[in-house]
Amino acid sequence: AANQEIIRTEFARMVSESPHGVVLNFSKAKYVSSLGIGMIIDLLRDLRKIGADLRITGVDSRVRLILDTAAVTRLIPLEPNLETALHHLRKHLPVGATT
Repeated sequence: AANQEIIRTEFARMVSESPHGVVLNFSKAKYVSSLGIGMIIDLLRDLRKIGADLRITGVDSRVRLILDTAAVTRLIPLEPNLETALHHLRKHLPVGATT
């Protein structure tokens, strides 16, 4: 529960500081729980409320299977690397935003 609050606090900070969006790097993740998936969807919702977007990168085959099964990949694009993810976020900047 304590980790969940730390993550929610960090997500809230990222939303407030990221006018164009957030990239989640899963390169060290070996598993994503249902709680984690819910938190990712909450982050996506919060970002979209402010016109921003979410991208995921660094996903291995096991995590990819989890995200596919939970239909996360229908909502959030998986990118091959950080540079590509950032490039796509910059293409969707809200009007008046700068990088």
